[in-house]
Amino acid sequence: MCNTKFQTRPDGLMSPEVFERIVTELKSNGISKAGLHTVGETFLYKDLETLIGIAKKHDFTVWMSTNGQYPQRIEPLYRKFPKQITDIRISTDGATRETFEKIRVGGSFDKLIESFESIYSINGGKRHYRIGLTIDSILNMTNLFEIRGYFDVFSKYV
Repeated sequence: MCNTKFQTRPDGLMSPEVFERIVTELKSNGISKAGLHTVGETFLYKDLETLIGIAKKHDFTVWMSTNGQYPQRIEPLYRKFPKQITDIRISTDGATRETFEKIRVGGSFDKLIESFESIYSINGGKRHYRIGLTIDSILNMTNLFEIRGYFDVFSKYV
């Protein structure tokens, strides 16, 4: 059981030093994988490469959560840390451009698809080959009638 108290920085984010303490404590308890998930976008966290480097140092793996709006970050990070980045979960708010962009205000459906394509390319056209991929969506009255569309649009990837 983890019993160490951890504090965040004044901006509310976890410092690399705290992350390293968490990783070493998890490893000492037989846990070798954890998620990097923020209230914001994981790929925008300024210390992301540092955190993944710490995971590498401790032979620890991470899964990440993203809204799929930063496809240009996926491949370079994976190429640098192929053994650490094992899974990515993408929040997918709709199966159509109209619904996705209505729910994810300011989001781009094209960037979402680029993110899926980036992982698909890394995986050599296979599913869950190098990077496991999961989609996550909160169903509501705007996207509820697109459930079939999720299978049509995203089954190539997941």
